[in-house]
Amino acid sequence: MPHMKSIRISDEVYDAALDESGLSNRSIAKQIEYWVRLGMNADKAGLSRESFENPVSADLMAAEAQRRQTTFDAVNSGQLGVTDSYMFSLSMVKASKPHFRTDIDFD
Repeated sequence: MPHMKSIRISDEVYDAALDESGLSNRSIAKQIEYWVRLGMNADKAGLSRESFENPVSADLMAAEAQRRQTTFDAVNSGQLGVTDSYMFSLSMVKASKPHFRTDIDFD
């Protein structure tokens, strides 16, 4: 098991991770690790900070956040099954032939 370390982060980042972790079913630590890995891979891919500045409008971001919250609430209340919240249907997943990259080490 990896050695865990404590770090200081801003309240803004903590609050964002808290909100997102609930929607993504991750712990706050795992959510922050996920964001760090995304950033590391974007950096390795040569993507600049500018490419991430205002990629979509605030309205689209708010609509997506609302859609995820509505789906999360519907699953929690039993109106939807958990598989209804998946991006891809089970039949699509079963028919797919995934290919995994072997050149990235996440450990």
